Amino acid sequence: MMGLSDTKTIAVTFFGGEPSLYPEKLSEIIRIAEKEQVPIKQYNIITNGVSFSNHMFEVLSNSKFRFIQITIDGPKNIHDKRRISQNYDGTWEVIIDNINKLLNKTNLTIVIHTVLDRMNSEEKYGMMIDELIDIFGKNTIKERFLFNIGLLSHPNSSCAYTIENIPDIAEYANIYVNTIKVALERDIFLLDFLNIWPCTYHKETDLVVAPNGDLYNCISGVGREEFRICSYSEFLNSPIDFLRRYSQFMENDNTDNECKDCIYLPICNGGCRFNAYILKTKKDCWKVFHQNSYPELLRLFSKFRERVKLV
Repeated sequence: MMGLSDTKTIAVTFFGGEPSLYPEKLSEIIRIAEKEQVPIKQYNIITNGVSFSNHMFEVLSNSKFRFIQITIDGPKNIHDKRRISQNYDGTWEVIIDNINKLLNKTNLTIVIHTVLDRMNSEEKYGMMIDELIDIFGKNTIKERFLFNIGLLSHPNSSCAYTIENIPDIAEYANIYVNTIKVALERDIFLLDFLNIWPCTYHKETDLVVAPNGDLYNCISGVGREEFRICSYSEFLNSPIDFLRRYSQFMENDNTDNECKDCIYLPICNGGCRFNAYILKTKKDCWKVFHQNSYPELLRLFSKFRERVKLV
């Protein structure tokens, strides 16, 4: 793979499902990479922050782990209504306890990821930041935390929750901008909010590896034949066929004349392929969102640039 892409180092991000449930698998992958002298630049992990065993903390103490992304759905009262489990009525306190352990046992940067909707945005998002500052302290939040703000989408088709909580695009743009303002006013560090969809689909050096070894370039498309590039064995048997099919995915154009005349095309490149697939439309157009958000987002980026992290 490295030979085909002329890559000198690799960054590996573990995601799921829930990767923290399988620390032994993560240990095995890391051990094999070290044995084979794979030039791993860094490891990252995306998790719900709940199910952390002692073994998991040992895995995360590896010096090559850099970022851990943990989902928090808003302030405690909102998060605990949404994030329940068989063992807990709400998971806020469990996550906070695990973050404390991560701060003490690892050198990881903690990325707090929140997907915005009508109920957890704007001042509600600010309440979440305030609660985290009260718990961990202002200095720790600035030194060890990043905040990432995402947008809600329909999972496999429209469902009652997303229909109720996803605003129309123009309203969503205003909610997004206002939430960015609320966050920046609290003197924290945000991940790049101009690159609203940091998608793997059009990144030539990014690949998604499913548990069975199948290769994709769309995270949401894992498990769907329409988005599968090839299997692990197919890749080994014919790297050339992999490159041919991979290039077809990369060059697949779902834009139309309206897109080509749109000033936002370089930003969205025709929108999300997976959303268009789910919605059974040719494209996933967010022009109205960009029109209602980008002028103010650019102003905020210019004003608070030192607190926007490009990673």
